[in-house]
Amino acid sequence: MSRFDAVVIGGGLSGLAACVLLEEHKLSACLIEARADLGGRVRSFADPDGAFAGDAGPSWVWPGYQPTVARWLKRLDLPIFEQYTQGAGLLDYGPQRNVEARMLPHQAGSYRLEGGTARLVAAMADRLSRTQVILNTPVTSIAVDGNGVTVTTSDGTHDAPRVLVAMPPRLGARLGWTPALPAALKQDLTSVPTWMASQAKVVLRYDRPFWRDKGLSGRVLSQAGPCGEIHDLCDPGSAQGILFGFLNWPVEMRQFKADDLKSAILEQLSRCFGPEAGTPVGLDILDWAQEPYTTDVLDLVRPFRHPEPPPQRLQHVQFDGQVMFASAECSSQSPGLIDGALDAAEHAVARLLAHRL
Repeated sequence: MSRFDAVVIGGGLSGLAACVLLEEHKLSACLIEARADLGGRVRSFADPDGAFAGDAGPSWVWPGYQPTVARWLKRLDLPIFEQYTQGAGLLDYGPQRNVEARMLPHQAGSYRLEGGTARLVAAMADRLSRTQVILNTPVTSIAVDGNGVTVTTSDGTHDAPRVLVAMPPRLGARLGWTPALPAALKQDLTSVPTWMASQAKVVLRYDRPFWRDKGLSGRVLSQAGPCGEIHDLCDPGSAQGILFGFLNWPVEMRQFKADDLKSAILEQLSRCFGPEAGTPVGLDILDWAQEPYTTDVLDLVRPFRHPEPPPQRLQHVQFDGQVMFASAECSSQSPGLIDGALDAAEHAVARLLAHRL
């Protein structure tokens, strides 16, 4: 058994930001993450040399519209660059119809981090000195009483006056709670969809961004699939050409036609950009529906929708000020986004510290 000023469950962006903020208040924390590494849904692919090869999770921030993101980028001294949009985009109508080149609506204010969004994770982790980080350790239960909170994992227990649950609300609701979660709170938690849970991304690497030579932005919109959207994902620190796509095949189809998925992606890319697109030097797919520490069964059986501002109850401390929920979906200003993850962490830490110092 160990005791800290706070236990933070979930080593994604919200949990990491919460630990940074707790340390700024001279408090100790125990950060418990079920996966083998930090970052949660903020994850990047790497090429064989270890260099950035594309974001597997979120790619964009909008600092002009998101003051919380802008503040953290400045605090962590992380360089950003505007999303490449020069040239025509493509409308893909499918194998039996033409691909149409046209100027698509501008992605106003869309920026990316040099080296990928995982740079945020690394920068935050580097700032932690009073936090004990525990990886590969799922939390099984949380017990709350007048003396504090006990968090139980397969490797032991951890005590603290307060706990911050920085995991998707639906997964947090499924933990073993003593006493049991109030029915209204559990209903609110399970009602919140997990952003990206039913989504999948493909990232393709090429020796160079050949589409730019053709006057194309790399952006594709398609109803034919398997990618519903494709975007230029090149990084200024590399000469490689990188494209990524959001897969619009539903979860069941991705599973049933798993052996055909890569060939279908390459056929679509070749149809849109020409034969060069059919021979990438690397192709990676991350299907978030297959990630048990992200996705709940409700995310797969209910229609996909972007999280809306959460129920008001999730904005408040629970169990007499000892518990706060703080995933990106708990943000009222940017639910599900990077900005939401940072905002949720700030809000949760402020509420916990104000309620019980």
